[in-house]
Amino acid sequence: MSNPWRETQGYSFHSICYRVKDIEESTMFYQNVFGMDLVREADFGRFRKVWMRFPTNKDTDMFGHAHSLIELVQECGTEFDPHYNVQARGGGFQYMCFSVPDIHAARHRFEGLGVHWEEVGLSHSTMFIVHDPDGYPIQIMSQAFDLHLSLQDACRPIVIDGVEQAHMDIRRHGDRDTREEAGLSVPLTPATPASPASPARALTPSSPARRLSAASPVRARSPVSPGPALTMTPATVPRPPAP
Repeated sequence: MSNPWRETQGYSFHSICYRVKDIEESTMFYQNVFGMDLVREADFGRFRKVWMRFPTNKDTDMFGHAHSLIELVQECGTEFDPHYNVQARGGGFQYMCFSVPDIHAARHRFEGLGVHWEEVGLSHSTMFIVHDPDGYPIQIMSQAFDLHLSLQDACRPIVIDGVEQAHMDIRRHGDRDTREEAGLSVPLTPATPASPASPARALTPSSPARRLSAASPVRARSPVSPGPALTMTPATVPRPPAP
């Protein structure tokens, strides 16, 4: 029989998230009224978020190890809408967040208990969502969240360079099927193979095909422009003289 108290050692209440109308006004409220500190803020284009908590002496804690935070989220533009009412839109509660020391072990444990989990916008290697019996969402976040983000930022240029190099190699040496699978453009007319009796002549450096860079997209061959239409005029046959 499993022991939830032993298996969940290191789990921590991280934050609670709810929607606000004006994130600047709400931030000032929690600062001036409750003396909370602004821990982190993020701009996702359509949404803005801030995380706040009471002052603590643990200034070196990583974000994933923080606890007892409030997370405020605002849809951009609502602060200018005089009729916008958070409570009239199903309430402002979004989710609770628990942090765990091992995100993969936690997900495996939930699966063993029959608890369904869902991916969120970020990779499920850093966080995912479960629901309690009443449907309230609970976000499960890795305590190594900052480390995962740092690794992603460090590896992103390597991944991009690797993908670009793979596309270059496919453009150079890949056949038609390989190009299609890679999502690259394919010439409409395949190249005509050289006749066995007439070996193909090597391309000169001035050949346009040689000057085409590997990074340039493969363009479809332009059809040959037809010449002027031929007008077929029937020949004039002389009539025999009348008898």
